[in-house]
Amino acid sequence: MFKNLISRKSSILFFIILISKLNAQLDFRRAAYGAVAGPNYSKILHAHNPSSERYSFFSGIFARIPIGIECACDNPKFYIQAQLEYIQSGEKGGEKTLYANNFLSLPIYIKAYPIKYNENSFFFIQAGPRFSYLVKQRVVNPAWGRPYAINQDGKANNFDFSVSVASGISFTNRKNELLLRYDYSFTNAFPNLDESEATGDPLARLRKIQHILSIGFSRVLF
Repeated sequence: MFKNLISRKSSILFFIILISKLNAQLDFRRAAYGAVAGPNYSKILHAHNPSSERYSFFSGIFARIPIGIECACDNPKFYIQAQLEYIQSGEKGGEKTLYANNFLSLPIYIKAYPIKYNENSFFFIQAGPRFSYLVKQRVVNPAWGRPYAINQDGKANNFDFSVSVASGISFTNRKNELLLRYDYSFTNAFPNLDESEATGDPLARLRKIQHILSIGFSRVLF
């Protein structure tokens, strides 16, 4: 737990310092604004037993801002991209069991276009922190033989900090993009949950780690 806390604080501090250094170089005059959406797969390790993946979706809006005020090129290589998303996550248990955690999320990416395929198509990569706030938790048919208290041991963490990385293809002069994204959470998804006695699984005492894998399509609107 202590090592995880140090790692999380170090990651947050690193991104804050890096983004503050870049802030003076942001060219807001050439910022682009758009929408992004797509399906995602999520699972939480060491939480519920039985446990299976949840398939859901995310959607949101973004602002993509070039880095480098002095750059006169039409397509700079580096950007800051901030997004505001509604993202569904959590996991399923048995066939009719659902542990749904839905968040309002703010990922902030450093984005680069290192490879150009032709005049209008590029390969891009992006990475950054994701800050999320729980707006809805829903539990359907919990698998335990005793009541599952959503406001006690089954309460999901109200806040989440994750690292988000993605890559994909940009086309039509960076107006449309397809991406594959992975989010790893440093937060304990269920801080009061311990199924070790109920299931006999010693791993249930460990931190509940959320993973999200997403496919997305984004489009610049203006």
